[in-house]
Amino acid sequence: MHEPWLEGADCCTDRSCMSRPDHTDAKAQFFKLLKEGTSVAAAAREVGVHHSVAYYWVKKARKTEVPVAVRFVELKPAAAVNSSLELAVGKVTIRIESGFDGALLREAIAALSGGEQ
Repeated sequence: MHEPWLEGADCCTDRSCMSRPDHTDAKAQFFKLLKEGTSVAAAAREVGVHHSVAYYWVKKARKTEVPVAVRFVELKPAAAVNSSLELAVGKVTIRIESGFDGALLREAIAALSGGEQ
């Protein structure tokens, strides 16, 4: 069986002619540009690599990053503004402070209005 497309392929049996280019310096410069705020595509253009190579580097870097420790802080509400409302029902005035109980207010209004709501 004759396979003409394999003729002369002996030079690539050790993969020496298929080695990847050394992008060590370009990669370092690429990540420096990213830290400065340059987009992935723009940084790839500037260092002279294809954008797919650059996105691959970013993807691999995310997998190897050490997770940053998360620090939780306790949130406390700001000092409440002491607001109030005065409600006049007939001859009675009710002062309603912030944080009032709505059910209790409805019961008080019903009692003061003679059971009518």
